[in-house]
Amino acid sequence: MALIGLVVLSSCAEKAGDYKKFTEDPLLYCKTVKKLNDVVLENNFPPMIATRNYAYANIAAYETMAAGNDQFTSLSGQIKHLPIMPKPEAGKLIDFSNSAIA
Repeated sequence: MALIGLVVLSSCAEKAGDYKKFTEDPLLYCKTVKKLNDVVLENNFPPMIATRNYAYANIAAYETMAAGNDQFTSLSGQIKHLPIMPKPEAGKLIDFSNSAIA
């Protein structure tokens, strides 16, 4: 019985960073956008408002990812009224992939 308990407990242990396999999966982002699409369709938003919902959500996600990855260029200055985004504080641990999904 003790052996079964030991096996169960050891199989539950997660390594640091295991969650990143989930949060960095591009399919998760696709599913999140699909959920946004479902909300837009369920509420019968007019096309202009629906488009704004998609644009704002995806620009926010992109800017979050750009803050944590030097390969991305911020859209600040490229989009007319988008201000310069603040940089995260140095030394803070931030999961940019998870933040972009949120």
